[in-house]
Amino acid sequence: MISATMTSGPLTLANLRKAGVITSREIVAAIDPYMLDPATGPYLFSSGHSLDIAAIVGTTSSLNGWSELATRRMRSG
Repeated sequence: MISATMTSGPLTLANLRKAGVITSREIVAAIDPYMLDPATGPYLFSSGHSLDIAAIVGTTSSLNGWSELATRRMRSG
């Protein structure tokens, strides 16, 4: 359960982590599959929350080239 002291806006990883809903290790576990294969899809945390890193990268202008770079590196071995 999320503490009543948390903000009422959209949940962020920082808010969920601070509330103890997800752990830092779970965040790393969500990132690792994306780094290996950007087409992996959303990561489901044990709390039931999900994180779609590919969607974040695709909609963040400063990260737009990252997915293509990661895919090229993965294919080149």
